[in-house]
Amino acid sequence: MNNFSELDISTAKMKRSDIIIDAIKRMIVEQELKPGDRLPSEKELIEQFHSSRGTTREALKSLEILGLIERIPGPKGGTRVRAVGSHEAMQSVANFLHFQNVTAIDIYSVRVFLEPMLVENAVGHLSERHINKLEEMISISQKYLEGKMSRMQCRKAELDFHDIIAHACPNRFLSFQCTFINYILYHFLYIESIESSLGREFAQQNLDYHIKILACLRDQDRKKARDFMAAHMEDAFQYIVSLKAVVGNSLISIQDL
Repeated sequence: MNNFSELDISTAKMKRSDIIIDAIKRMIVEQELKPGDRLPSEKELIEQFHSSRGTTREALKSLEILGLIERIPGPKGGTRVRAVGSHEAMQSVANFLHFQNVTAIDIYSVRVFLEPMLVENAVGHLSERHINKLEEMISISQKYLEGKMSRMQCRKAELDFHDIIAHACPNRFLSFQCTFINYILYHFLYIESIESSLGREFAQQNLDYHIKILACLRDQDRKKARDFMAAHMEDAFQYIVSLKAVVGNSLISIQDL
């Protein structure tokens, strides 16, 4: 890693802690470090960058919050590379979108394109465990319509159905995009009339489509799976408009309320 004195002059106006953060990120990339690999100690970083203990700890704390490193106490511990978790990544993007006035229509305008592509990519990659989990989600939706489950439990199962397909998709970028949309829909989408007759009709339609899509996944019928998912998303879009769904103006998850 470059010494502080050797860093490009463009860093002159940066906080020294930010310079350390960028240097550590660069080290992870250039040295192809993997989760669990050890990074320089706090003492080594202080010497490397001629920085104070407080500045160095500020940089490390920022990296820890970002999820890029973990600091393990004890003689065998130290600072190590950590894989950024999907929840942390989603929360960061959600925080950004909070200030962008994103609407339910914006979200579904994208979802109608991504979900058919997702299920098509996932065909042939679902294990028996995935199939069993999809059946479980369908069962929860059925129990709601029978009056044995709450609407919130049903709504979570509806979105989990799509998450399970996303987890089986080999295209990890597409998988993350769809999982993130489901995260936003579950945590921040508010439907005041969800318990209305129209809301129950929406739940019934979701269930019907999920049963058809699961059958396609079992048969590994890529075209039918895509076609059913496309119809599912178009119809869901119309229900979301009719139910006047809105994206909550809050960074707080509904699970934290």
